[in-house]
Amino acid sequence: MAQALCAVLALVCVTPSALAQETEASREEAMFGESTDEVDEDAMFGGGDAVEPERPDESITKELSEKLEQADDELAIGGFMFLQLNYNIPEEGGFDAHSLSAPNLIDLYLDARPNDRVRAYVRGRLLYNYTRPAESAQPDAEALDAGALAFSTGLNAGSQLDVQLDQLWLKFDIARKLYVTLGRQRIRWGAGQFWNPTDFLNANQINPLALFDQRLGVDLLKLHLPLEGLGWNFYAIASLGEADSLDDVGGALRGEFLLGPAELALTFAARRQTFAGPTAIEPIYVPEQEWPRTTTPLRLGADVSSALGPFDVRLEAALTNQLAQPFYRGEFVPELTNLSLPEDYTREDDWILQVVASADIILEYGDGDSLILGGEYFYNDAGYDDSELFLWLALQGGLRPLYMGRHYAALLMALPSPGSLDDSSFSLSAIANLSDGSFISFFNYSLNLLTDLSFNVSTTYSFGNNGEFHYRAEIPAIPGQTDEPFVLPAPRLGLSAGLRMSF
Repeated sequence: MAQALCAVLALVCVTPSALAQETEASREEAMFGESTDEVDEDAMFGGGDAVEPERPDESITKELSEKLEQADDELAIGGFMFLQLNYNIPEEGGFDAHSLSAPNLIDLYLDARPNDRVRAYVRGRLLYNYTRPAESAQPDAEALDAGALAFSTGLNAGSQLDVQLDQLWLKFDIARKLYVTLGRQRIRWGAGQFWNPTDFLNANQINPLALFDQRLGVDLLKLHLPLEGLGWNFYAIASLGEADSLDDVGGALRGEFLLGPAELALTFAARRQTFAGPTAIEPIYVPEQEWPRTTTPLRLGADVSSALGPFDVRLEAALTNQLAQPFYRGEFVPELTNLSLPEDYTREDDWILQVVASADIILEYGDGDSLILGGEYFYNDAGYDDSELFLWLALQGGLRPLYMGRHYAALLMALPSPGSLDDSSFSLSAIANLSDGSFISFFNYSLNLLTDLSFNVSTTYSFGNNGEFHYRAEIPAIPGQTDEPFVLPAPRLGLSAGLRMSF
């Protein structure tokens, strides 16, 4: 453990994006906006004649403070700590079936800006779950909170201690016109709040029920050309992660346009991928198609957001072609006496459509008090009409929460600092898989205890039909191997409490 702690302290990191966007934006403005005076070594460390003995003590203190502030402008060190405890209660089973987990994390960052045109950024993360046995392997970094969705049974899975690199990038400009960022960096595209089908570069989709974006950065070379007079931005990106040859390097182009009250973004991305295909269970099951299959999926995306009367409306759409991942049809009956297995097939020649439409409104009900209401619909042509094959998908490693059904809907209500409760915030959201009739709701209460320290409690509740968000599965006993059937109980209630501190 000592070696792991030393390793994470050697890493440097930034606070999670959901809490640090404002800080990063202000730093980027300082970096690429007006130039700042260069600080020499004597001025930084108080050398030369900077401090005269005959000055009053308060003048000396003031000058030293100013020099420390100048040093802070060049190198910032900080971090973020999130300690939590989760308790999950399934729909059936005894008290021993309830799971307890404590997926705590700490992020550390170093932000170096030697001048207004160069910036280096490093961020590391340590995950520690003391409820896990010390010898556990296979870390599960995505299951960080009680907001994990259906099938995310890894809330109490993974290693006890894990160290990760989240960001490691260098940014500079060319003639103050073109801005270059090289290395592992955070990026998120799309206008939707719950679904982002045009977020092409991230390997995992964002969990909308998480308290912050838990995903790690992506290894990219990003070129950014802003046209400030028009409010337009153009990006050219090379995706370098796990690319050991030029053929494996992906690419993306994106344009963002300000058109009156509307904001429009157009995106194109392509990268070669290899799909291993379904797992053969010989001699019972042999895949119909030839696997593995290597293709270069083409992705086209567009998203637009605008004000429409009192509403803020957003529309996001993605088209994907040459997607060779396996799809399945038929039925799966895991009974030896009545065994039925699905057929696998590809949709390489299809253009798969995904569309998100959402709107929200801010209702003011008092002096500085407001209620935020929002709704979102998602059509997913890559999903399934029901949950009949979800167990088979789980056995094949093909589960993608929030992208398994064909039709989804979500509602959101937020109440920030209501009335005299200036330090409190409430939010309530619900997601429905309209295709299989399952639902999950999420409530969160946050309280600012002290400066830079907050407390939150949250709960998830799953209900509805046997589907994505409320799924129960049973595999019959195998004669001579198991005496009883294996039962995966449906999730019911999840409770979580946590403390968050930034420094």
